[in-house]
Amino acid sequence: VNGESGIMFIGDPNNRPVYQPTNRLLKWSNGSIAMTYSAEEPDQLRGPQFHYAWADEAAAWKHNIDDSGLSTWDNLEIATRLGDNPRKFITTTPKRTKFMFDLIAREQEKEQGVIITRGSTMENAGNLGEVYLSRMKALYDGTRLAQQELYGMMLEEIEGALWTDDLINSARLFIKPGENRPNPPLKIIAVDPSVAEEPTDECGIIVAGCTSQKRLTDRHCYILEDWSIM
Repeated sequence: VNGESGIMFIGDPNNRPVYQPTNRLLKWSNGSIAMTYSAEEPDQLRGPQFHYAWADEAAAWKHNIDDSGLSTWDNLEIATRLGDNPRKFITTTPKRTKFMFDLIAREQEKEQGVIITRGSTMENAGNLGEVYLSRMKALYDGTRLAQQELYGMMLEEIEGALWTDDLINSARLFIKPGENRPNPPLKIIAVDPSVAEEPTDECGIIVAGCTSQKRLTDRHCYILEDWSIM
């Protein structure tokens, strides 16, 4: 809302909104109203309704779940329902999150109304200091971080990852309807806990199993279930 590029300081200087911070509300002279909400409180969006919504840095949201099992984004989708063409506008760095992968998948499946555009920091060079841009390029150009943060690219794989998407997909077992799923005799539940006081990563919980041939190189292993949770 505030700041050099905030809503209070951009647009027509003769039609700036009045900001009521205690009510989280901006009001324009033509009667238009905008409400502000925290992405960390999904329940705030239960009840209100909108013509339009702007979700800033949605890829960085924690996507907490409320008592009804809905996230902030879920509630925002439900609440943006007024008018003939309600729309939601997302501005975000394309981080590798489930939210971003789902959004890209919706566009690739040509879901009506889902449009993704991409831009880089360099396209905004006219509004940034030359020293700042030179410093960012010197520090990050040529790195994966620059591809994501400066050039707006969605990174497909983690640098140095032992298991790439292609490697995992090439070993994926597709079970046809009616076929029995693997039931290997050796099974284990593996847990990779989030130990931070306020964790932002999932707690990994998977059930794995393998066959029991004496020679380890003859065995086949399977990921049977993924029960990872936030």
